[in-house]
Amino acid sequence: MVAWKKPIDSNKHVCIVGSGAAGMMSALSCAQYVPVTILTDGKLGRSNSIMAQGGIQVPKDTVEDRSAMVKDMLKSARGLASKERIISFVDHIHETISYLLELGVKFDHDEDGDIIRRMAGGLSGPRIISTKDKIGPSVMKALRKRVISTKNIEVRQKCRVEDLKLIEKDGKIGYQISLQTLNDNYGNNIGDHRLEMITTTTVVCAAGGKTFAHANALGKRTTNPYNTNQKIYELLEKIGIEERNKGLYQYQPFGIIMPARGRGKNIPETITNFSVEIQDRNGMKVCDTKQDRLEMVASMNKAFEEERAFEFEEGEWGFKLVVPKEEKELILSVLPKLRSILANDFDGIFVQPVLHYYLGGFEVNCESESKIEGLFLAGEITTGLHGANRLMGTGLLESLVGGMIAGKRAAAHAIGRNS
Repeated sequence: MVAWKKPIDSNKHVCIVGSGAAGMMSALSCAQYVPVTILTDGKLGRSNSIMAQGGIQVPKDTVEDRSAMVKDMLKSARGLASKERIISFVDHIHETISYLLELGVKFDHDEDGDIIRRMAGGLSGPRIISTKDKIGPSVMKALRKRVISTKNIEVRQKCRVEDLKLIEKDGKIGYQISLQTLNDNYGNNIGDHRLEMITTTTVVCAAGGKTFAHANALGKRTTNPYNTNQKIYELLEKIGIEERNKGLYQYQPFGIIMPARGRGKNIPETITNFSVEIQDRNGMKVCDTKQDRLEMVASMNKAFEEERAFEFEEGEWGFKLVVPKEEKELILSVLPKLRSILANDFDGIFVQPVLHYYLGGFEVNCESESKIEGLFLAGEITTGLHGANRLMGTGLLESLVGGMIAGKRAAAHAIGRNS
């Protein structure tokens, strides 16, 4: 990784906006063939990707298991997803996992050395693999380490994309990116700065979702940290790409309300592998924890409207998560972070749905190509893979698979256009 080079004005070169899982995977896939520059307004790897907890959904390498995953995703999507994209996505999972193993990611395995697969809501069979409850940090650490050691990748940290324009370059479509460097902490006051123009024929946009901005506007809780991703959406629309499914956001049903020290965090959905139950203030079951997120959240919202939720100070509300005492230690062995979050207080856990993932965004084909030549998109910024509901274990995976595809296709475009 190079810290800061001379201004870029190169044909055989790819610019990547964003340094989460999708951005770094795109860069690594691309850098095998052409030089790459990652543009990020924070530090390398600072993104929602590192927040991923429960695991990623990986079918066994059989036609039957891959087909089952496709069917589960189609059912979950409620008719709003692209079957072609889902099939392509599932077909690329094993190549992606093989690469993570090459990078040194160690997934949970049994005493025979086989990777452990667990259930989650909406799955017809166990497909969730993980590294305890630290899948995000484990994957991001491995990706970041490889990016830093790759000479063909330049990273420009703390620089914000201010504008994106289509230009004509040598009779072909190109991109002009206006950058402002930020010399202070992320999102705070800007000290001395400079504007810089980058021109390139090939861009991968992997800026992530815009759930934080949506939650902030509504005054609702979200699992997403502060970001300004929505500005990239505005720039993409300005150059002629229409954002689709703008009203589709997903809630995670296990947002912690009590104990208060856990607020802002959520319990990984792999806890549904155990005999847990969500109860209202009358001791009645609120929902089936084996259902998918959309069904669980709908049941929880209905119970709230029926005034069955527990009420706390400052207008907070939630439902009791009942955890069998005999399963406590087993749960903590699978989800060790809960020990510090809950301080062993398994009798005082209350949860409510929290905004989690943006299901809208920009449409791409199975090759991660947008409708504008030379512009590729990967990760949560795209729409059409999950439809109205994303199954647990496919968010971080969407970034990894989409990033790998986008990186390869972007490199091919940069080489082919300029050879």
